[in-house]
Amino acid sequence: MKFISTFLFTVVTITYGCNEKTPSEMEIKYEQVVIKEENNTPTVDIANYTLITDGVTDRKADAREILQVKRKWPLAMQTKDRALFNSILAKNFTFKGSDQFYNREDYITDRVADANWKITAVKYENMVLQFFGEFAAYVPQYC
Repeated sequence: MKFISTFLFTVVTITYGCNEKTPSEMEIKYEQVVIKEENNTPTVDIANYTLITDGVTDRKADAREILQVKRKWPLAMQTKDRALFNSILAKNFTFKGSDQFYNREDYITDRVADANWKITAVKYENMVLQFFGEFAAYVPQYC
């Protein structure tokens, strides 16, 4: 009998401990909303994207800023504009090519100088942008 009561106490304690949520976990409620974009850049098509956050109203401005950078990248590729690359790439940017790594300056020089390829139009589909506190993640969705 002592074994059974000790076993039940242990099971109840473990079950209660595993299901217990902290106050911060109970307060966070994420929303998911599809936001229609104005396509004012003819060669970079983003019709809409899904925003996931705990405050859609508060994060819409942040999401717009992130989407502006998402539009500028293909524009920099299309125009081969060094200044545009400089405005969007982080100071510690690194790119892994098929045969080597490029630091920021080497990457920009390579993209601006390479005449063998050209991007004419880009279409983003199934985009998801999720905020986690002060951080955001672009999550590509593949069909």
